[in-house]
Amino acid sequence: MSHTDLCDVDATSSGVFLETTITNLPDVVLSSIFQHLFWKEKIMAVEAFPAWNRILDSSLAWKHFVNDRNYPHSFEALKSTNYLSEEITCIAQYGQFFTHAVIWLKDFLPPDNPEESDFHLLEALETHCFHLKSLVIYHPPAISSSSFIRSGALYIQPLKKMFSFLPSLQLSLYRLLYFCKGSEAGVFNLLHFYHTHNVLQKVACLDFSYGLRLASSVRPMNCLVYCTSLRVLKCPIQYLDTLILQQLLEFSLRELYVISDDHTFSLNYDEESAIEWHALQLIPGRNLKAADIYGATLEHIAFMEADWNPPVTFSGLDDLPTNIQYMVTKVCADCAAKPPSCIYVHSTWRLD
Repeated sequence: MSHTDLCDVDATSSGVFLETTITNLPDVVLSSIFQHLFWKEKIMAVEAFPAWNRILDSSLAWKHFVNDRNYPHSFEALKSTNYLSEEITCIAQYGQFFTHAVIWLKDFLPPDNPEESDFHLLEALETHCFHLKSLVIYHPPAISSSSFIRSGALYIQPLKKMFSFLPSLQLSLYRLLYFCKGSEAGVFNLLHFYHTHNVLQKVACLDFSYGLRLASSVRPMNCLVYCTSLRVLKCPIQYLDTLILQQLLEFSLRELYVISDDHTFSLNYDEESAIEWHALQLIPGRNLKAADIYGATLEHIAFMEADWNPPVTFSGLDDLPTNIQYMVTKVCADCAAKPPSCIYVHSTWRLD
């Protein structure tokens, strides 16, 4: 077919134009289409087909909002000189329809430059999103616990306000302290920071699993027992013991990913004496999916892709399986042809 404008194509023998056929698709079909579009693509689609505005201006188009800025880099029409401003405008206009949001915080700027801070995204969610069921936050790498704490109100206050009117909101905190040179005290201080602001007990997924350079002697992180809503935990195994896991299982824990990587191998840790896996099996009515992860984790690869040229485009961990073959190939090439076995899940089991 030649490069013909859609409006000029007669799609049927009865003379119904293709544009008319597309705009008259059932709402349930259009809703399914919109769920697979990046937020800016949804707005562009309505600019092309104004009749779709009935979908855009409803919950049919906005079950999910994801602001992963790596995705637009692959498409010229989606690139922007001010992603933050456009994202906030979108949230202000359509946030009332969001039920799930995934926010990638790219920068933790000091409070003296608040107008350019990604923290405004959290503030916008708190102001405009009254039907959120889940919120996932991806944090930038190499940010210390002191930086989190210094951010204070800009970071934690919007979360506290959201919990005040959305008490059942499921909060997931990903990539905490990634590639951070902090010590055990840094992790403790960060968890204590969340706890003192009544946020830690609301967290459904907690991830500080890769690249955290631990001290030579690491003690169990007892403050994890305050995570009464925690369903998924990803952390170095050295922070866990039987009592902590028993308490978390009695609360809500269902998935556990314990990490052993090049930052934790050298630590003096005896898993057999620290964790009695058999004792955890005796807790009635609790089924735990657990996994040992060695080498680079999937989240590590998700971070590495941002520096590739051209970048791999995906919005989060749910999309990783469709890109994993390419990423393994790329990682192996970048690591001087290391075998793919450098990235693998060592073992997975269930405690029934």
